Amino acid sequence: MVERADRAPLLMTVRAFYLDIARWAVEEPARWGPWAALCPIREAETTDRKRVKRVKARMDQRTRERLPALESFARAAADHHRFHLTGLETLLVAPPGAAFTVHGAMFVRTGNAATATARDQDGTLRYFDLAEHRAFWAWAAVEVLRHTGMRIEEMLELSHHAMIQYRLPTTGETMEEDRTRAPPRHLPAPDRHARHHPDPSSTTNRTAPRNRSVPCAATPCRPSRRRGAAERTVVDAEKQRPGTQGTRA
Repeated sequence: MVERADRAPLLMTVRAFYLDIARWAVEEPARWGPWAALCPIREAETTDRKRVKRVKARMDQRTRERLPALESFARAAADHHRFHLTGLETLLVAPPGAAFTVHGAMFVRTGNAATATARDQDGTLRYFDLAEHRAFWAWAAVEVLRHTGMRIEEMLELSHHAMIQYRLPTTGETMEEDRTRAPPRHLPAPDRHARHHPDPSSTTNRTAPRNRSVPCAATPCRPSRRRGAAERTVVDAEKQRPGTQGTRA
């Protein structure tokens, strides 16, 4: 017999059911009185303290089991980005309508020079810029999480103001503007106002093109126009900086 990993919510549901009937029996004895009974589950059995300790113990155990694979996972994320970056750079060099080969596969670039799309040998339209975009932010998420130790919820709330400092012009005092734990100084925060760079660890500025919303890698999916709140916050903050007005991918 295997014990349930999280049985407290089930016990609380059953106990609440018994207590509800007991309360209704006081208000409507004729209807609910025959069904009222003493709850077999004591209040002490529904306490949350032991459950929280067990959940934390399982989380810590999962971390210990996966820690040896962290470096390999980080390298795989960087290699994944370089793979798609190579394809995007090869496509951008090819003239519109020309055929090119990348990673042993042949593609034909579409006639619109303003897009980064091509068709494979089966005629399927591939969005190379969207694939590279997703690979880059996957790498960035891995690096932020492993260097800062923050939770995924904290990373999703990370904004431009969590990565900058303000120096007072009068006293020279440095004021931290982070609303959550910011990445360490040795980890370059991905700036969204540069084109494509060959190395994921490069500090070159970077621009996230509009309407990029994580389709499958070089997939035939149509680009979505939805953007996350964290992306909009970063873009809005960057637009207010001098010299960045009108920057587009």
